[in-house]
Amino acid sequence: MPSQNKDYYKTLGVQENSSIEEIKTAYRKLAKKYHPDMNPNDRKTAEAKFKEISEAYYVLGDKKRREEYDLFRKGGFARGARGGQSYTYTQGFDIEDLLSHLGFATGAGRRSSSAGMDYEMFDDIFGDSFSGGERRGFNRVYSTPPRTQKVSTDVNAGIAIPQALAVSGGKIELSIPGRKPITVMVPKGITSGTKLRLSGLGESCPCCSKKGDLLVKVTVG
Repeated sequence: MPSQNKDYYKTLGVQENSSIEEIKTAYRKLAKKYHPDMNPNDRKTAEAKFKEISEAYYVLGDKKRREEYDLFRKGGFARGARGGQSYTYTQGFDIEDLLSHLGFATGAGRRSSSAGMDYEMFDDIFGDSFSGGERRGFNRVYSTPPRTQKVSTDVNAGIAIPQALAVSGGKIELSIPGRKPITVMVPKGITSGTKLRLSGLGESCPCCSKKGDLLVKVTVG
């Protein structure tokens, strides 16, 4: 259950007397600001902020929940608004259920929607303000993490060298389709089957752009 003394007005950056439209506008702006594709270097913080602002909008964007929340705030969050009852204004809020409903399929597959979740208030915001590609961006961060897939950035190649070059060592040019010729330094006394590692001449990592290595297997002929 969310904390009982969160200041949802401060979370959305609105005033206590703000209209529903002003609250909706503030949430829409913040949802775009903390979209994962806008925060590739700090996705964890963006995830936490998106959950926080969505919880705040869930409460303040609904008249009944907002009234109940305001009563709790006026009482210093010390007791229930209805004779000491427990908090109910966030009842049913589930961030993964929300994302699933909006079409951001989770890594574990689409979840069945919770009967207690109020989705309608989010539908117009995400339906009108976010493209399909932007929706999919949320899934990469906010839903169940997908299985880690290992990406290899090393490139393997082979080269045949004459016996004389293997004995004395030297240079030889290596041609790889689609690339410029590479000069390979052959160490003295190299034997057939040895692999030479040329650092930074592999493929670029799709995540961090760091380049892998070129592994050249030598055959002495």
